[in-house]
Amino acid sequence: MRGFRQRSSEMRSPDKMNAETVNDPTIVHRSPAQKWAEVNRLRKMAWDLKYASVKQYHPEWTDAQIRERVREIFLYATT
Repeated sequence: MRGFRQRSSEMRSPDKMNAETVNDPTIVHRSPAQKWAEVNRLRKMAWDLKYASVKQYHPEWTDAQIRERVREIFLYATT
């Protein structure tokens, strides 16, 4: 477990300002509309990052193929 913590702390956030917003304790005091906007922003960020990852591994694929693969990844994702 210690190795994981070291590696995750060394990783650079693609958008440090946004990552800090997620851990902001004032999120509790936000309105439901503000929280919903944050959820949608984080969802878009996750899809954009996954799109970039798939595109990197499959540069020959068309945009439609990449979008379909990303959709499948999130459709069948489990925790």
